[in-house]
Amino acid sequence: MFVRVVIPGYFDEGYIVPGGSSKGIPLNIPKENILIDHKPSLVALDSSKASVIKIVKARSWHEHFKHLWQHSRIHKEVKGNYLMNRLGFRVPEIYSVGYRILPDLRNGSLGFYQMENMSLSGFRTVRDLFENGEIVLDQRELVLKSILEGLSVLMRNRIVFTDFHLENVMMNEQGELVWMDTGVTTFSLFSGKKFKRKHNHSLERFSTYYSENYFTEPEKELIRALKL
Repeated sequence: MFVRVVIPGYFDEGYIVPGGSSKGIPLNIPKENILIDHKPSLVALDSSKASVIKIVKARSWHEHFKHLWQHSRIHKEVKGNYLMNRLGFRVPEIYSVGYRILPDLRNGSLGFYQMENMSLSGFRTVRDLFENGEIVLDQRELVLKSILEGLSVLMRNRIVFTDFHLENVMMNEQGELVWMDTGVTTFSLFSGKKFKRKHNHSLERFSTYYSENYFTEPEKELIRALKL
């Protein structure tokens, strides 16, 4: 079925929703509900604030071509969500997905997905918890080890979370993790060198994502110990 995502003064776009959905569409999003609006994506709460809408944009014109063979960022994030769920990770439930059929050269959108609002269940990003001082330095190592255990599961399954950082994982007061924006890449047994290179690059990037000194040296050693 087709659905129209409406954000007054921003988007008024048609998407196709495979199989249809009964949860929250058509999507009329008040402009004041926009949480993030930057080049890679727009993230907003729906009108009831019960779910989160992520509109994925093309970073470059190449992504419109990747979209044709279902290898664009939105395809990777949605497929990654289902894959990580099968591997036992907690991820937000995806309620509906909409893909653009024709390239959107005006706003660059590739599509959207509507997902569970994890903040309603008490989850907050680990970066927020670190930077607000709610997880003190001697507790950070335990949280980081829990995150790295998850990344090691992906490694054993030859999967790389290519854009991983502390805003892509949320935690509640019980220490449970939920994984967000799951743009992952799976490598075959015949892609050993490429997998190793991409895996190591993602960890190095994670260790310095915010700044060279964001993580302590012992924390950086924990991250780099996962390298191949």
